[in-house]
Amino acid sequence: MGKSSSDELCCIGGSVCMYNENQKRAFIESHTNSDKTMAKIVQIFSWFEPYEEDWGLDLSQQSAEKLQPVVNELTGVRSKSTELILIILKEYVKWCGRNGYEVSRGIFDVRINTIDKIQNQMVASPLHLKAKLDEFFEPVEEETIDITYRVFLWMAFAGLDDKDAIRVTADCVDLKNFRINFEGHSYEIYKECIEDFKKACDLTDFQYKHPNYITRRDRADGNLIMRGIRTPTVDLKTIRPVINKKFGADDTEETSGRQKSRISYKRIYLSGIFYRAYERERAGLPVDFSEFIARSIERKEKTKKYTVTKTRTLTTIANTIEREYLADYEKWKCAFAM
Repeated sequence: MGKSSSDELCCIGGSVCMYNENQKRAFIESHTNSDKTMAKIVQIFSWFEPYEEDWGLDLSQQSAEKLQPVVNELTGVRSKSTELILIILKEYVKWCGRNGYEVSRGIFDVRINTIDKIQNQMVASPLHLKAKLDEFFEPVEEETIDITYRVFLWMAFAGLDDKDAIRVTADCVDLKNFRINFEGHSYEIYKECIEDFKKACDLTDFQYKHPNYITRRDRADGNLIMRGIRTPTVDLKTIRPVINKKFGADDTEETSGRQKSRISYKRIYLSGIFYRAYERERAGLPVDFSEFIARSIERKEKTKKYTVTKTRTLTTIANTIEREYLADYEKWKCAFAM
């Protein structure tokens, strides 16, 4: 006997908490048959659950005044993701009204200020990124293990996927020509990060600061520029919590999936894409995200993240992504007065 839609939704939601769970699950079941969409809606509702518990009130009954700061906190910088969250919340409130629940129209008066978010969560240039790294990480002159985190984030700005960045070796880094050459692709790096990369490539030990003393500790063997002290390999699961903590986010925010106003690898990566587009535009060249989009689609194709049909071809997917990035790029320029 097959699973019912309720059983499937329970599996998708797992142990995730939703306020007024039965009500919200009924909405989700009536809204979509897609497991992927169900999972996304469950995730969004789970973000709101702690606030609804504090209010003692379902979000469908809450005022715009109370909803506005919560939506501001939980949404990111991308126009598409922000709009999707608002669409789902509005559809939920409309469904509640049609099904006899008492509702407020508050969510329909909520507005998102993406400009403020971009200014707080992204960077405008290599100099801006250097200032952020100097603010949150040990200076490169200290020669601590923070150098590995600094070059990791510089590789984000250069346009490397994080899974590729942890595999870059010293021989991939061409400081003379300001490039990282990795698996057939060449990525531009900037004068602001040269000292970081020099030390990441050359140091055989790091300064270690204990509360009671300072010493040097040997790096692990190998030539990965991000290798640390204990092991020659690098694990994203180990790196991400450290970087989140450095930027002021705790682990629970990251693992819960709730979107916070934090700088991240992905946002620095996107900042780099937009910075290079802006440099092209200033040189009188057309803004073009096609190479970046092609690489992104290639990666996601390998993991089967895109469903291709007769009407939804890779070309139509690329065109949609291009429009989304152009819209986000214009907001990025506006945020940094470019």
